[in-house]
Amino acid sequence: MPPVPEAPMKRRSAPSQRYFDLVEALAGPGCPMCAILLQQADKLLQSILYERWKDQPTHDAIRARQGLCSGHAYQLTQYRGNVQTVAIFYRSAVDEVVRILDEMERSVPIGTGRRRRREARSEGAVLAARLAPRGPCIVCAALDETESRLVETMVEYFDDARLRESYEASDGLCLPHMQAVLAACDDRTMLRDLVAIQKRIWAQLRADVEAFIAKTREHSGDAIEPREASSPSRAIRLMPGEHDLFGVDPRSAWRWLDGDD
Repeated sequence: MPPVPEAPMKRRSAPSQRYFDLVEALAGPGCPMCAILLQQADKLLQSILYERWKDQPTHDAIRARQGLCSGHAYQLTQYRGNVQTVAIFYRSAVDEVVRILDEMERSVPIGTGRRRRREARSEGAVLAARLAPRGPCIVCAALDETESRLVETMVEYFDDARLRESYEASDGLCLPHMQAVLAACDDRTMLRDLVAIQKRIWAQLRADVEAFIAKTREHSGDAIEPREASSPSRAIRLMPGEHDLFGVDPRSAWRWLDGDD
C-alpha cells in the first residue's frame, strides 16, 4: 500500500516588525492595537510639527482636507512650542476654505424674490458639498494602513506560541479591533479559539466590575483588589476602544468627494 502523502505545511514568512510590536504591546495595559496606533499618531503629529512644516505634499494634503480631523487637530494643540508651525499649516486650510467661498459667492444666482424654497435648498446643498474635504486626514490615513497590517498580523500569527501566550495573559482586544480580527479570520479553528480566549478575558473583566460594584456599596468593608479598582476604566477603554482612535470623529467614518462637483 503506497504511503499516504503528508498534508503540506502552512508556510509563513519570517515575523515582521508588526509581530514584535504586537507581542510587546500585549504585555502592556489595554488593547495592544490601540496602544500601537496611539504611539504612531504621536510620532506622526510630532513629525508634522517639527520636521514637515516645509514639506509641500503635507501642505497640499492639509489644504485638501482643510486641516486634520477634529481628533488629531485637537491633539496637535497639546504639544508645547511650535505654535507658529500650526499657524502655517492652518493658513493653508483656511485659505482653501476662503478660496472655495469666494468661488461660491460669484456663482450664487441673484435672487428675484420669486425663487422657491426648494430650489434655494437644492442650490445650498450643492454649495455645501463643495466645502466637503477632498482627501483624508493624513494621520488617519497612515493609521488606517497600520491598523490593517496589525489585523493581518494577528490573524497570520495567531497560532504562534509566543503571541498566543501573550494574548491569553493580556487585557485582550478592544471591541472594535476584536470585530476587525473576526472579520479578517478565514479559519474556523482560529475563530473558535479567538472567541474562547476573548470571552475568558471579558468574563474576568465583568467579574472585576461586579466585585467593584459590590465592594463600593454602602456598609461594605471588603478590601478592593487592584484589578477590581481598575475595572471601570478598563471597561471604558476596551468596549469602545481608545477615544483618540474611535471618538466622535472616527477614522472609519470619513468620506470625501472627488471635487468634480
